[in-house]
Amino acid sequence: MKSTYDDELPAIDVLKNEHNFLSKLMGSWHTAVLGFRSNRYSPAEGREVWQSLRRQIMEFIGPFRNHTEKEEEFLYPLLVKNAETERDLFAIKKVKEEHARILAGIEFLLQYSYEDINNMTLVELKAIAKDAGKLFDLMTAHFNKEETLLFPKVLNTLRSPEQQQLFNDVYTSII
Repeated sequence: MKSTYDDELPAIDVLKNEHNFLSKLMGSWHTAVLGFRSNRYSPAEGREVWQSLRRQIMEFIGPFRNHTEKEEEFLYPLLVKNAETERDLFAIKKVKEEHARILAGIEFLLQYSYEDINNMTLVELKAIAKDAGKLFDLMTAHFNKEETLLFPKVLNTLRSPEQQQLFNDVYTSII
């Protein structure tokens, strides 16, 4: 069986592996969101699940922030420098703006849920979980955009020395 990474550059492999890692972290808290959506929890269970969900989101934010900082510091400037059309520049700008929206969404969830969970109703907990679900969908779409729109540009527009430098720059841990 042929690997999906056979025709790609090491820098892209690093970034895609980070997306996979982040998606796995998101999947663990998305399960809780689905539980709220399907009315699986009593109020007491909902509070317990939300506490766990909040911890998982807090564990997610650091690696996500580290990943986006790498993209914004190293990948996006190279793509802007080598952009072939206005559409390319627009796509880079929009994806970068999504980073800010995602981080703001995470901060909002954490701030909103900082209140005493024991005083929250199941309806309030479900509302927070719904926002977490929307954030999950936004991040999933974001990763897909990067992988289908931006990452191929690295292969098609960056020269070999730039590709190697990008690998050297992004080959760091996000944890």
